[in-house]
Parts: sequence; structure tokens; C-alpha cells
Amino acid sequence: MKRIVSFVLVAMIGISACAQKLKVAVETPGTLSAQLSGAEGVESIVVSGSIDDSDLLALRGLPKLRKVDMRKVKNIIIGDSAFFGMKQLESVRLPRYLQKIGRSAFEGCESLKYVECPGYLEELPERMFCGCVSLDRLDILNSRITRIGTAAFMNSGIRLIPLPKMLTTIGNFAFSGCEKTELIQIPMWVGSIGQRAFAGCKRLRGIVLRMDTPPVCAADAFVGIEACTLYVRHPEFFRAREPWSTINMSYDNYNGDELRS
Repeated sequence: MKRIVSFVLVAMIGISACAQKLKVAVETPGTLSAQLSGAEGVESIVVSGSIDDSDLLALRGLPKLRKVDMRKVKNIIIGDSAFFGMKQLESVRLPRYLQKIGRSAFEGCESLKYVECPGYLEELPERMFCGCVSLDRLDILNSRITRIGTAAFMNSGIRLIPLPKMLTTIGNFAFSGCEKTELIQIPMWVGSIGQRAFAGCKRLRGIVLRMDTPPVCAADAFVGIEACTLYVRHPEFFRAREPWSTINMSYDNYNGDELRS
């Protein structure tokens, strides 16, 4: 009798472990929901194949889902609000060849700590990581991203972010309210910094601008920042141009060395 009970307990534990981790191949977009029937306890999932918006909705319906691996998903485009409001979500690995992801992809994902972004991604769209208070850093330095959209990181926990080398535009409110951000290094091709892009970044102590001439910048891009230094190659060029001449920060020469937090 004891052996039977022990066998049943082991079987139940095995089923429970399997229920927490799941691998799913989606051969036809729109069929993931059927494969997830009864899988409400799943905490980690690996998805392959091709998916659509309804499949993403099915993932959002898993109340305990913490980890998502989509590296083998074939999509090069994912729509708006892919993981919107998934407060329990901790890590996501996006499809290897993803080129575009929609607005508010991770907005409100309060527990999100890690996102693996593919090198083919061209833009961080509007409100992509807005409100992701647990997101500490993002490795996108060698990506093809040229634009960071409106409020992409607003009110997030981002502390360090090496901005992409090909970046040209930092949108309005892009990093507004990021109170943990300590250092920003702005690449040489950036030509536009939007309204309140870094407003309220209270811990920001250093901004490195790698370009030789000042980019177009909104007058309130750095409002609410104190005790911060602008590191530039030619301080005299910046001091002679609005709004850089009126920004309440000290200037220092940047010699090309890497600054570390």
C-alpha cells in the first residue's frame, strides 16, 4: 500500500513539474489557445512556429507565466500590446529575426527584469517598456535600432542602457521619470532629442554626447535633473547654441574614453 501511495505521489509531482514548463510548436497561426487548454499553471514556455495576435492574447491569459522564450518563432513583425500588463512576467526572449514590434509591447510589466532583443530590431516603439519598474538594463548596443519612440522607457527602472550605435532619434518623454538612471551615452548619429526626454531622471550624474556638433534638442529635455555633467568633445560649440547654452548642467571635455557607472 505504501508503495502505491509513493508511486502516486511521484506521478503527481512529475505532472506538476511538467505543468510548470511547456514547449509548444504552432504550425498554424491562431491555434496556440487550443494547445494551452488546461495549462493555467504554466510558469515557463518555449514557443516555436508562426503566431498571430490571438496567440499572444492566449499567452497573456496564463496567470502564472513568468518566462517566455520565442527565439524560434518565425515572425519578423509582432503587433501592439504583445505582453501588455503581464505583471508577473519576468523574462522574454524575442524571435531571432524580429524586425518590428508594436506599441506598448511590455507596458505595465512590473516584474520584467530581462528582455533579449534581436539584432534586427529597427525601433523601440511608443511606450514599449513604460512602467517596467524592475527592468534594470537592456543590451541593445549592437542592434539596428535607429529610433527610440515616445515614452518608450517612461517611469521604468532602467539604470544603465548603452544606446545603439545607429540611433538617430530620441523621442518625447523617452526616459522621463526614470529615477534610477545613472548614466546615458548618446551616440554620434543622434540628431534629435525630444520634449522632456530625460525629465525627472533624478539620479542621472553623467550624459556623454559623442557627436562633434550639438543635436536639435527640446528646451525641456533635461528638466528636473540636478548635479549632472555633460561630457562633450567641444564644450564651446554647445555653450554657444540654444538650448544647450541654458541647460543647468556643468560641462566637461569628453576624450573618447568609456564612462562607467
